[in-house]
Amino acid sequence: MAHLLNPDDRRLTPSELFEDWLSVREHASYDRLSREAAEPYRYIWKSWCDWLGEQRDSVDPFLYTTAATQEMFRYLRVGPSPSSKRKSKSAPTSPITRQRYGRVLKEIYQHAVNFGFCTSNPVSDAAIGEAPSPTERSAQVLPPKVFSCIPQVFPQDPTPYEKRDIAILLMLMDTGMTSGELRELELGDIRKDFQDPGQFILRIDGPRGAQRREISTRGPTGPALHRWLVYRNVMRRDTDVVFVSEKRGAMQRETLFRLVAKYVALACAHAGVDVPNHVGPGTIRNTAIVRWINSGEPPSRICLRTGIKDERTLLFRLQLHLAPSAMKATAVAQ
Repeated sequence: MAHLLNPDDRRLTPSELFEDWLSVREHASYDRLSREAAEPYRYIWKSWCDWLGEQRDSVDPFLYTTAATQEMFRYLRVGPSPSSKRKSKSAPTSPITRQRYGRVLKEIYQHAVNFGFCTSNPVSDAAIGEAPSPTERSAQVLPPKVFSCIPQVFPQDPTPYEKRDIAILLMLMDTGMTSGELRELELGDIRKDFQDPGQFILRIDGPRGAQRREISTRGPTGPALHRWLVYRNVMRRDTDVVFVSEKRGAMQRETLFRLVAKYVALACAHAGVDVPNHVGPGTIRNTAIVRWINSGEPPSRICLRTGIKDERTLLFRLQLHLAPSAMKATAVAQ
């Protein structure tokens, strides 16, 4: 496999190193990684390099080549935490996130060492830490009171983009869509539900069969989506995606994450509980699924709605959040 640059030519910038590593992974004979699937890895690598620059108060693009194990140790415990910007820089990173970030960074650094772009790998086993406990492996779910409070903290006289935000939150809560599905939804994927006036039918696509489905909005979700579309349809943008940002066209992952975190924080304040350390669209999806299971909805129907291939996958990492009356569903699936 030819690499982007020879280490004798010049040092690689962080983005060049990532591309060099990816050029190997996307052509590997096993555990191949596509460019699309590598986007979360790219975010992890950039996050680490940005954090290192902030800690050293430097814009030198080659800081990663001199990173110390102690710096990596600290980063994996506080750096990836999205809550650090909302609370304090000492907010701890969950063991699940630490393990995920650590494995990615260790692999990229090992590639750099193998091909002479770095002299050592700062990602030690001690930095990654022990494997998370069953409780820690459990997916994060919002307390019922917080989930119910989210609509109560919506602005009373929303701006056009606040109408977008309200539609996004309600769609996540109502449908259990993933972050990618919501961000990639296009205008042509939406049509009116003539069987239920005021609601819409959404066509969801995906690489796997179970992910390709149609789902209907319910309750206040349809009217909220309509209010956003009234504004969205008069906009001139180079993209057909439904939920555009003010400046960048299609909404980015980080923008959606911050949007969800903002309203969850407001709901937590309204409910009088602490803000969880890690909140995002996936937390909304997990909470919606748990609520549906605990209400007695058949897991098989939830799988169809959420694009999950089977009941075992649906219940994975959610069992600790199920009510005793719903545990029977878990036993049936296993």
